[in-house]
Amino acid sequence: VRLRYDVSISVDDSRDKGTKKTLLSGAAGEAGPGDTLAVLGPSGSGKTTMLRVLSGRMVGYTGRVLLNEKSPTETTRNVLCFVQQEDLFIPSVTPREHLLFHARLRIENSIPVEEKIRRVNGLLAELGLKKCADTPIGGVGATVSGNISGGEKKRLSLATELLSRPSVIFADEVT
Repeated sequence: VRLRYDVSISVDDSRDKGTKKTLLSGAAGEAGPGDTLAVLGPSGSGKTTMLRVLSGRMVGYTGRVLLNEKSPTETTRNVLCFVQQEDLFIPSVTPREHLLFHARLRIENSIPVEEKIRRVNGLLAELGLKKCADTPIGGVGATVSGNISGGEKKRLSLATELLSRPSVIFADEVT
């Protein structure tokens, strides 16, 4: 998939009624198959906003986002995934349970359950999550022994998105 973009976005300024605050202005670039594109900048510079626009999770921008030289549709957006900055998990669930639940939701019904289980087990192994696969995830900021670490949570977020085998991965604050 080739991604090409040139976007700007402004929103109403909550501190000064009637004025607009520019979040992005002429952010442009492109990435092709096999490319890695990193978005760097200080806190508040619009990195997350740009990723949300490019991944189709934000509307109201001006400019264009093209996938293979065409405007994204609901179907073409299915080849994109977005790993959010914040990890959202049910604390009492294990990584294996979490991934199996998402596999049943996200992978087509035509794929047999056995294949979904294989995909989950493969991702657990590939992302170094096998040793914690049956450990409760734990809550926000939990450092209690018996829960998975922050790094394991981030890899679990990535595994969740990789279940659907996306062509393009947008990852916000991956380190």
